[in-house]
Amino acid sequence: VRLMATAGLRLLPEADRRRLMDAVAAELAASPFRFAPGGAAVISGRDEALYGWAALAHAAGSADVGLLEVGGASAQIAIGAPHGRATGLAGGSGASSSVALSLWPGSRQEVVAVSWLGLGMDSAHQAINAH
Repeated sequence: VRLMATAGLRLLPEADRRRLMDAVAAELAASPFRFAPGGAAVISGRDEALYGWAALAHAAGSADVGLLEVGGASAQIAIGAPHGRATGLAGGSGASSSVALSLWPGSRQEVVAVSWLGLGMDSAHQAINAH
């Protein structure tokens, strides 16, 4: 078992995030699941976008897909780009990046991914209710 926490934990202060992840890792290690030390991590927004895109491409059976995902604490866009034609997307909580992935044997797909921390639904509701 691997645990990949996303934007909600990226918003926490580092000490709180580490304490929570350590507690969850200890629970998983004590469980009957196969859980290796280091198997729990908070992933980057870019990785969150890439994992979402990979799941969508796998389900669609095609790399010619784009993903717009709005979670609780962030929003992601990931787009499969023709080989050598990836262009950056403006903005994001980190630089947008183009990554080459291989979903099927012999395949290579460039994916442009960007994430915006704090633009999820829960974050939007909190901002609206604050006014």
